[in-house]
This record gives sequence, C-alpha cells and structure tokens, in this order.
Amino acid sequence: LAVMQEGILNLNNQNKLLAQSNLPRFCNAVVTCWTSTKPEVVKSAGLAIRAVIVETMAGIDKDTATKAVNELVVGLKYQFHTSWKIVLGVLTSLTEAVGGAYPELMLSCLKQLAQLRASDNINLEVEIDAVVGKAVTVMGPRQVLQAIPLNITGDETDYEFKTSWIIPVLRDNIRKTELAYFVDYFLPLAASCLDRSKKSAAADDKIGAKTYEVLTYQIWSLLPGFS
Repeated sequence: LAVMQEGILNLNNQNKLLAQSNLPRFCNAVVTCWTSTKPEVVKSAGLAIRAVIVETMAGIDKDTATKAVNELVVGLKYQFHTSWKIVLGVLTSLTEAVGGAYPELMLSCLKQLAQLRASDNINLEVEIDAVVGKAVTVMGPRQVLQAIPLNITGDETDYEFKTSWIIPVLRDNIRKTELAYFVDYFLPLAASCLDRSKKSAAADDKIGAKTYEVLTYQIWSLLPGFS
C-alpha cells in the first residue's frame, strides 16, 4: 500500500488527471486493509488515503469523485466496525475534499452516519460529529439537513428528538452561510418551539415547557454562523 501511495503521489506531480483516475483503485485497496486484525495496518491505511485525498482530489471530476466516495463509504458496513474510528477520520477528509464541489455525493454517507450515531453503545459520537461538522462547513446546513432532518415541528407527542444532537454541531460549524435559510427555516421553527413551550407551561407540563424552551435557545444560537 505504501508503494501505491508513493506512486500515486509522484504521478500526481506529473499528471494530476492520471493520478486521479487511479484514485478509486487505491481506495479499494485501502478498504481491503480495513479488514485487517492488525491495528497498525488499519491505521497506516487510514493515514495513506488521507494523504492521497489531500494531495490529489482538488479539482477532481464528478465521475471519479463518485467512484472514490462509493469505495470509501463501504467502510461504514458492520464488517469494518473495529476500524470505524479510522474510517470516520478518512470520511472527514473526504467530505472536506468533495463536499463543497459535489455535496450530493455525501448525502447517502451522512444518512448512514446519522443511523450509526443512533445505534446503541456506539461510542463514536465525537468522530461522527466531526464528519457531520465538516459537512456543515463545506456543504452548508441546508444540504446537511436534507440528509439528516431535525424532524422537530413543535407538535410532537414525545420529547425524543432523535436528531437534535445535530443542533450543537450546526452551531459550531456553520460559516457565513445564507441568512435567508435561517429566516425561512429556523426562525419559524424557533417561534413554534417557543409557542409550544408557553402552551406546555400553561398546561403544567414542566418537562415540555423546559424542553422546548431549550430548543428555542439552541436554534437562536445558530444565528451568528449565518451572519
């Protein structure tokens, strides 16, 4: 794998398009290494592909990017679960490299990450949030919420809010994005949550009142990132 990495990086210095055309094959070799029972092999494979992503993927065409993404996202399958921490680090680099130019390529990956985060005893919240946070920065909140919807309306009958974890991720990673989206989506949502909080308080539903009050504050905390 080290020889392949060196070869593709050297090729990148001479002929970037040719190097990029070899990227999917290199990704496939890396994913094969993620099945190894030796932690050092898994780690080395992760470092190798991250270096190649950083050096070669700028300006990559959509077809080649699609093939590379499809190869690497395979690492989220359960057979690779012992390597997930490494895989998630690679997906953070991948998202940074292609999410801005081709956000649609990362939507399926983000959906899988949300499902993975909802799993029991996953203990990878920090790593998953790093990938999603990078997506928020490079793709924007509108695209990310298309893949991981908040599913909060103010009319809920329970207070589970299974994807509310994404609100702090949005807050920490939104970068000068479209203010109109906050006005169109988050402003009405904040108003609905505040209204539900008041109605819950009037009905002596203290948990509901507090829950929606906190949600209202969390939503408003997103505003600085839009300005």
